[in-house]
Amino acid sequence: MDQDDIFLTTFFESAFNHRYRKPSMVTFGTESIEDYMDEQKLFPAHFLNVPWVIKKCVDQILQNGLNMVGIFRVPGSHLETQEIVDDFNDGNSPNLGDFTIESVSSAFKKYMRDLSHPILAHPDNPQVEKGFEDVMEMDKGCEVEQIQLIKDIMEKLPTFRRAMAKELFYLLKVIDAYSDENMMSSQNIATIFGGMVYICSKTMSSGTRTQFCRMIVENYDEIFEDLDTLAPHMTIPDNDRERPHFLGENNRG
Repeated sequence: MDQDDIFLTTFFESAFNHRYRKPSMVTFGTESIEDYMDEQKLFPAHFLNVPWVIKKCVDQILQNGLNMVGIFRVPGSHLETQEIVDDFNDGNSPNLGDFTIESVSSAFKKYMRDLSHPILAHPDNPQVEKGFEDVMEMDKGCEVEQIQLIKDIMEKLPTFRRAMAKELFYLLKVIDAYSDENMMSSQNIATIFGGMVYICSKTMSSGTRTQFCRMIVENYDEIFEDLDTLAPHMTIPDNDRERPHFLGENNRG
């Protein structure tokens, strides 16, 4: 971790824990990502384009979990996972270094699972989910066209959902890159997030969702290249507009 990353983390933690009031919405099981992010604008993490819990969990896993065998497959302690959930729901910013990576990854999965709408869905436009389903019904041998269509449909998602999808699939891409050590290939990780966590349409079969997620993981660069994930209220210098700075950003594709 370079000095800029350390400074940014210290700033976020200090600012978050010294805000003037707690959020009125719970983090886990929130009815609307969009409403939650509107409220997050009122707090020191206002220039993040993903929920604070996503940033915290992703950074912790990138720093300490890539070599863990069975990351996301091996469950964490129920008590630790619930403590993380309760802490975030109380408006706090828990030190995830105090918990096992298994518990952090379990809390991350729970957050995704508890969303009222999968992140790869538009709460007001069911045609987005239908579009993803149609892509997966295309004949074999059309992968190049499928990848372009997935990117086109991603652009129809609300900004915060695009940003969350980019964070999620970046993490999954990196985990796959370490699969010789963690034993979590793109197929294994897609089975978890496609077949079990429901980040996309529940009307797809489990096998189709797994195939869909694997396609995104393996084609991350093509799908997310030039995809705008900058929230409307954010002001990032032009030379850094592709995405806001997160921990480990210097190593991200």
